[in-house]
Amino acid sequence: LLLCANATFVARGLDRDPKHLRNILLEGAKHKGTSFIEIYQNCHVFNDGVFEVFTDKKIKDEHTIYLEEGKPLVFDKGEKAIVLDSGKPVIIEANRLSDETAWIHDPSDAHKAFWLAKFEGMEEMPRPFGVLYAEDRPTYEEQSYDQMNDVKDQNEVANLDHLLRGNQYWNISE
Repeated sequence: LLLCANATFVARGLDRDPKHLRNILLEGAKHKGTSFIEIYQNCHVFNDGVFEVFTDKKIKDEHTIYLEEGKPLVFDKGEKAIVLDSGKPVIIEANRLSDETAWIHDPSDAHKAFWLAKFEGMEEMPRPFGVLYAEDRPTYEEQSYDQMNDVKDQNEVANLDHLLRGNQYWNISE
């Protein structure tokens, strides 16, 4: 959803993996602009065990993939990999992976980030954890200041102090 809203930093982490989560939070804090980080956190009252498939040491490797920039999408203890076949993600045996077929994680690739986000609804796909998408672009605040400075450079009347103290006024009488 946030990718559709044109977000510039989207990531996912697990509360049970504090080292990985710490790195994601640091990256999000360093990101210029707004960062969205989804954290899978167990709640003993309302959803106890709902994320167990991603945290149970016996089965988590089959269901999770940790995204690392510049590395292929490999999971299940290095046994399986994900490649794009005609633009669609497909799971293959990792020993069939080649430099030509490998899906190398690039967080700046919006197309691949959309696919990673869709893995959640694809039963056979592992859940990706890490930075799904990150893009550097000017923030709203930077663009606003640039726009104000451009107007000031083009027009001396754009000075707020000059406008407030100018010679135009209203005379109000009863």
